[in-house]
Amino acid sequence: EELSAVLQQHLMADFTGIDWMVRHGRSMAFSVAIHVASNRLCTSKFYNSIEPVVFSNATADRIPIAVSGIRGMGFIMRHYVESEGGNFPPKLITLFIKCLQNNDLFQDITKILDTASLDMLNECYRRSLKKLATQSDSTEQIDETILT
Repeated sequence: EELSAVLQQHLMADFTGIDWMVRHGRSMAFSVAIHVASNRLCTSKFYNSIEPVVFSNATADRIPIAVSGIRGMGFIMRHYVESEGGNFPPKLITLFIKCLQNNDLFQDITKILDTASLDMLNECYRRSLKKLATQSDSTEQIDETILT
């Protein structure tokens, strides 16, 4: 009863009109709940109410919410592999594949990765190359026969 109350009042509450950061927090908490207690949540009592929430999270317009939803779908799939021998509901599989083939998701992820790569390159330049460039030349004489 307590689990049902927490699910209905907090994790599966109506998300319309709520700030996306709150939705993101709820989707993350929901994903963690599925991960930790999938044997209690993926039962006939709760699954019919859990499924639409996970699916709506996975198809959300914000990438962090969609990632949490896809992660939740993965935890549900893991539950089906461990407890039911991999007999997945067809809707789960089709939506999971559709989410992974979403071009917008891939574009946003590559933008994030490109930005991260650029930031790392700038950090490397700032710390290492600038420092090396400002150092005085070495007074060591290198034998020219070694260089050939």
